[in-house]
Amino acid sequence: MLFLTLTSAAMIAATPLAPATPTIPVCAPAATASVANPHLLNARAAIARGDITTARREFRFATIVDRDEGCLPVESSNGLASLLFAQSQKLEAAEVMQDLADEAAKGGDINVEARALVSATWLRIEAGDKLAAKAGVRRLHEIAKDAGLTSDTRALLKESLG
Repeated sequence: MLFLTLTSAAMIAATPLAPATPTIPVCAPAATASVANPHLLNARAAIARGDITTARREFRFATIVDRDEGCLPVESSNGLASLLFAQSQKLEAAEVMQDLADEAAKGGDINVEARALVSATWLRIEAGDKLAAKAGVRRLHEIAKDAGLTSDTRALLKESLG
């Protein structure tokens, strides 16, 4: 029952929102990507051309650049995970989102952690890795008690966890 609600919630969690006061900055959105991280624009252009190999490489580069700049790689991680999911590489996509969740947790950004963990958990369920998904569900229950959650993240967790 819990796993079924995570499936619907993952669609909502496709793009985590930045919290109002992040501890680690979330990197620039796509509108300013050409200045902040040109690899995001390169990845999107590669997708438009149908060049999946280049898109994957550029999303990975974008993630590295974001981390080097001291930012959480939210957009680049979501783009890479979406691309991997579209290629039926669910476990690899789950790992990308889990890395983002872990990084957000270390930086104290509970909202990004929650959204990324919802996606990682859902992807693990879709891939049949229920044991790893259970650990994600346990952590999501802990996160749901945090007073620092935004109303959007709280609503996502409520829908995800039932």
